[in-house]
Amino acid sequence: MYINPRTNTRRKHLRRQKKFAEIVAAHERAGDTAQEHHFHPAAAQHYQDALNYESVTPEARDRISQKLLYSLFVSNEPEKATPWCDRLLASYLATPGNEVKAVDILLKVVNQMWLDSRTKESLPIIAQSIQLAEQIGDRYFQIRANIKMSEQLRTLGRYAEAKSFLDAAPDITDQDPLALQVRYWRECANVAAVYGNAVEAYAYFERALSSAEQCSDDFGLAGLWQNYSYFAMNLGNMPLAKSCMERALLIARRNRGNWHITHLCVAYAAILTHIGQHSSAHSYLLEALSYDIHVPIVRMSFAEVGIPLALHMKDAAMLAKCLQPSVLTAAFQSGEPCNIGPVAAAFAKFYNAEGKSDEAQSLLHRAVNAVSPIDFGWHLPLEVARQGAPSDIRSARALLEARLSFPSCDIPRACLSLFDALVAQRRNKLTIAQKHAEEAVGKFEALQWYAYADEARSLIPHIPDASQTRPLHNITLSDISSLLTTREKEVADFVLRGLTNRAVASELAITENTVEKHMTSIMTRLGIRSRHQLANVVEGKSSGLQVPDSVMRRDSLSW
Repeated sequence: MYINPRTNTRRKHLRRQKKFAEIVAAHERAGDTAQEHHFHPAAAQHYQDALNYESVTPEARDRISQKLLYSLFVSNEPEKATPWCDRLLASYLATPGNEVKAVDILLKVVNQMWLDSRTKESLPIIAQSIQLAEQIGDRYFQIRANIKMSEQLRTLGRYAEAKSFLDAAPDITDQDPLALQVRYWRECANVAAVYGNAVEAYAYFERALSSAEQCSDDFGLAGLWQNYSYFAMNLGNMPLAKSCMERALLIARRNRGNWHITHLCVAYAAILTHIGQHSSAHSYLLEALSYDIHVPIVRMSFAEVGIPLALHMKDAAMLAKCLQPSVLTAAFQSGEPCNIGPVAAAFAKFYNAEGKSDEAQSLLHRAVNAVSPIDFGWHLPLEVARQGAPSDIRSARALLEARLSFPSCDIPRACLSLFDALVAQRRNKLTIAQKHAEEAVGKFEALQWYAYADEARSLIPHIPDASQTRPLHNITLSDISSLLTTREKEVADFVLRGLTNRAVASELAITENTVEKHMTSIMTRLGIRSRHQLANVVEGKSSGLQVPDSVMRRDSLSW
């Protein structure tokens, strides 16, 4: 039977297309399965393999590209999602009737910019998405775009504008998608927190959590618990802050998004340093560094938390990984006060540790003039108080004073007391320094920010009754040793190595409460009030400290 060559060629082409379509479908199914089990890199590879076939239909290409975007965003290398965002956006904008899809991609582009800390650059794109959503009358995307604008403006410290965009969003209802409800109530909570309305903020967070627990978005749920943790920390509820961050980490580990796990590990390390648990914070930061994530927003958090922690723990390897000049550049380019202040303060701390005071002061001066007058950040003003140029002290103090106009201002008040104590000490006004330091200790203890309370306490000279004391420089190491029991000497030894109470308890197989009792006994016996003074005693430094006569009358024993 005669077969037309053209017909035969067409049949071969159709069979080949059918075969390719089956391969594409198989890759898509494999990607979906991997995604369902949180194997994001594997899912992304399957989706990319599917898109490599030219025979993929436009509809399938767009669908698979959307799945690929999500896989890349939550996986190890989210920066690879950017070109796919650009391709989809160009495709949708060029095709009439695809405005809804274009708005969705515009908002995904903003997410990528968030990872890159390009906040200012994202504002025109969000404005475009709002305009498109209003043109097509899509209520869902109007709400999403307004929420996104509020988030970005709040990040830039433009709180009044952020609130206005949130208020301009259509009212949320129970019929709206759960994921949208979560975003809306979370942003309402954040805006309420900015203005110090703690009760209202807690209520909004509870509504957001209620909605989040009903949907299967692990990434969003982990982010919500992280947000709740920051809120609790700023209200001085550190146990709640730790609990929320631990839950966020648990969800992120289940979701296997390495960059998200890294981000949360660093955030948890920051909380642990606030309460003085530097050893535990060091462990979490080492874990974060092990993932080797290069996303700008993560690298900035490495610098903010890692540089001071590495200096404290004397970890040169960690310090080298956290010190990247490109991170400092990106922080200033972002325009975000929450990036500029902490990152600049961390680098300045390093410069001062290296004896480069001029570089430190120049950096602090630049940062003070770059951040918003109303900002949650306290790192920058306190670093200016410690080491900044005298000419910048007034401007730095103004950054803290601006926060006092808000209803909830416990943190700014505590930081302001510590700021004034540090400045007074630099000016050799010791009586004033002691007064402000005592105020700071009480305020930070109430907030449970024990690391800051310890710093403030170190500025207070302990002066017992002169008739019962002798100068510290007359005490020998053996005199001190004779005062302590064997267990107390073991505890003191670990404390002097920089271990936290929890870490000491783990080393000695005792409870943390027992360690605290031993530390109380040690400080009472030596007439001291902080770990810093314990170090001074062992090193034989005076620092104005005096010790009871009973110390001098004990028989000498070797440590």
